[in-house]
Amino acid sequence: MTLDLAIEKIKSYLSSYTLIPPTEFLYFISLLSIRKLNRGDYFYKQGDEFKLMGFVVKGLLHNFYIKNEEEITNYFISEGEPATCYANLLTNTPASFNCRAIENTYLLVINYEDFKKLYSRHSCWERIGRLGAEKVYIEKENRESEFLLLTGEERYHNFVKRNPHLINRVPLNIIATYIGLRPQSLSRIRAKTTK
Repeated sequence: MTLDLAIEKIKSYLSSYTLIPPTEFLYFISLLSIRKLNRGDYFYKQGDEFKLMGFVVKGLLHNFYIKNEEEITNYFISEGEPATCYANLLTNTPASFNCRAIENTYLLVINYEDFKKLYSRHSCWERIGRLGAEKVYIEKENRESEFLLLTGEERYHNFVKRNPHLINRVPLNIIATYIGLRPQSLSRIRAKTTK
């Protein structure tokens, strides 16, 4: 992936939130660098002092915790989405989870301190930050209510309905941990669904 193509993709994504003046976008891209992660590579690991924000322009990542030596996925990051441990950036603490590439992935990366400075440059950046944070909040609240109110089978069907772009890209064992099931339980649900 070329830097020019990556920049076009991020421009399209950010412009879906608000109009960005050309001078602001030129300044923004001057702060970016491109990073490639091969499948299985980490963007950051739990415990890292991590001060970057990435924007996926091609590929797929997942955030996960380790509990009793098992991975528990808490978020997927695909094209057009930001990748960072945002709460840790806000609190200036080490990353509380891991971020690893499920596919070969290209990201545009910016230092978080540089990104924060954008907020005082132009209101478009504050709008992008607010709307991005609102989107993540809604997704997390929906996920929380599903864990409290729905069965594993219902959670799986909701995942399929909301994420058709991920079904053939994410291994089933990772989907299972995301929706709070053992891989064997998810296999039974899928077998029942296809009958």
